[in-house]
Amino acid sequence: MDYISFRGVKYPIKTINFSEQGKCLIGTNRLNEKLISQEGYYTSRKARVIDENIFYYVEEKDINLTSKELIKKINSEIV
Repeated sequence: MDYISFRGVKYPIKTINFSEQGKCLIGTNRLNEKLISQEGYYTSRKARVIDENIFYYVEEKDINLTSKELIKKINSEIV
């Protein structure tokens, strides 16, 4: 498991390989909530850079799924 630090807190992230998109970063909704304000704006420039590099956000419990399970879950939510 990899982590990204934002404002002194580490958030889990995972790199998974989608057949069509290639390698993509997956983050958690908890991180997304820190990057974007309730009004829908980035909380900082760093927040924008981080968000632009993350393909999809999942619940905290789902970040621990296997890559295969995570791909299946994300594909079911996107389609």
